[in-house]
Amino acid sequence: MRVDLCLKNLFPGEDPPANPDAKYLEALDNIVAWCGELGLYVIMDMHSYLPDMQMVPDFWTKPAYRERIGAAWVFLAARYKDNPVACGADLYNEPWN
Repeated sequence: MRVDLCLKNLFPGEDPPANPDAKYLEALDNIVAWCGELGLYVIMDMHSYLPDMQMVPDFWTKPAYRERIGAAWVFLAARYKDNPVACGADLYNEPWN
């Protein structure tokens, strides 16, 4: 199952992976657990940077945006590294935008 993620909902501050949103992580953990119970696998998709489900228009020109997404993926990889249900990642949804 593809699970869309929003960076600013996962990490409301400006410094991922500092201070992740506990409720967002709990919901993500529940989705992964439920998928496991159903025999499904999860592919996490960094679908948006902002809560409006849009990526920032100057993503390619501002390294800070890419660094934040990279830090978020390092955090998520460490969190789910021993969980075979979380089997994949779409690092940046539709990067041509």
